[in-house]
Amino acid sequence: MIFNQALTLGLGLFMLLCGTMGALSAFNSLRLAVFAPAFHPHRHGRMIARGKVHAADPSQVHVAPLSQSPCLAYEFVITESRGKNTKAYLHTERRGRGNLSIQTANGNIAVNLCTLDLNTIHFQDRQHPFQDLSHGRSHQLLEKANLSPTNRLGMRRSLTLTECILRDGDHVCAMGRQTWVNQQPHFKDVIITD
Repeated sequence: MIFNQALTLGLGLFMLLCGTMGALSAFNSLRLAVFAPAFHPHRHGRMIARGKVHAADPSQVHVAPLSQSPCLAYEFVITESRGKNTKAYLHTERRGRGNLSIQTANGNIAVNLCTLDLNTIHFQDRQHPFQDLSHGRSHQLLEKANLSPTNRLGMRRSLTLTECILRDGDHVCAMGRQTWVNQQPHFKDVIITD
């Protein structure tokens, strides 16, 4: 009986210790994400940079697939509604993740490769069973992605084509880690959001 109580107490303390360590680890990650210091060219570690985005190489610009707008980077996504609050990602295309620089108050940051997390929708086209796509280019993009606008019964699918773009001079926020390579600052593991 005493052995069972001691075992239960020991197991409970071990679980409490594991839970505490997990909470501290989660808090540390949250602290790094939320309370990261502002970018400074002579600082090391994780930091946040706010500024205007520019092309590192101005000759490498892109054309957004749906609106045909020139841009530095874009995200193009085709989703299908499958229920009231559910959607499936059928096609995702991102361009320009390696040709960006950010002009901040403390200097310019060259971003070699980043993850885009764009929230501002530049252009969107939708269809559902009672409405066809309104933009002529939308059907071409569906065909290019090997997606049919209709289901097996010949009815229109509930599709949404969404395009988010970054143009020269747009304000962005970037979070990443600055290290030094050959005495040059290097901003890596970067997430850029608008």
